[in-house]
Amino acid sequence: MPIINTVNTSELFHDLKAMGRENFSYEGAKALMEYLGKLSDDCDQKIDYNPVAFCRWYTEYRSLQEFNVAYNTYAPFDSIEEIEENTIVIRFNGGIIVEDF
Repeated sequence: MPIINTVNTSELFHDLKAMGRENFSYEGAKALMEYLGKLSDDCDQKIDYNPVAFCRWYTEYRSLQEFNVAYNTYAPFDSIEEIEENTIVIRFNGGIIVEDF
């Protein structure tokens, strides 16, 4: 029988810090956990808690400009809505989290 573990934002944030990863601010970790919880509910499927995978699949940015620099785009995105046409964007107070593509 598999063991199901329910975690909260503090645990994710702590686990990331313990692994030496600075991928998400506390606010970003909270937004990601809320998104994954809603996704789990909407799909009626459990999501495995895997902080390393979360760091590989999602990236937090403070601004659209920071996203454009990170993606080194030749034709930068003009808006967050444009990014949303290509991938999942989680908006929160202090930035955005983008599912990497």
